[in-house]
Amino acid sequence: MKEKASEIRKEYSILFNGITETIDHLENTISSLKKLQQRAEDAYIEEEQEENIVPFTTSKGA
Repeated sequence: MKEKASEIRKEYSILFNGITETIDHLENTISSLKKLQQRAEDAYIEEEQEENIVPFTTSKGA
């Protein structure tokens, strides 16, 4: 009976550690995706602002 109990503990440990590691990877992936989304939004806003800038011109001889 002790053999089976230790087997279950070993399996539980493997499963628990695997799930914990996977959760860590998912959290890191979510963080990376949020950073990428922010960079893309910043680039979009910057491009929009550059397109809306009208160069200052003066008329000479007026």
